[in-house]
Amino acid sequence: MAINIVEDIIPITKVRDTIGSLVDRARETKRPIVVTQNGSAVAVIIDARQYQQDQEKIAYLQGIVAGLEDALAGNVVSMEEVDARLDALLAE
Repeated sequence: MAINIVEDIIPITKVRDTIGSLVDRARETKRPIVVTQNGSAVAVIIDARQYQQDQEKIAYLQGIVAGLEDALAGNVVSMEEVDARLDALLAE
């Protein structure tokens, strides 16, 4: 999903005229298209499935980070405690 700086950075004036083909290109290449206005990046066109996958990866990684932070802070339980809690839940 690397950006091709020759093909994937488009001025906003060109986007207005070619939005359909740009969306198709983002979907086909799986590369984001950076939209510029007055020479600065202002938006990105990205395939919806790619966006969803990226969001899921971010959420997954955030969960890993939260777990590691908990472990470093000492917020852990032993396997015996896990077993006891599971047994209690299953007994309900």
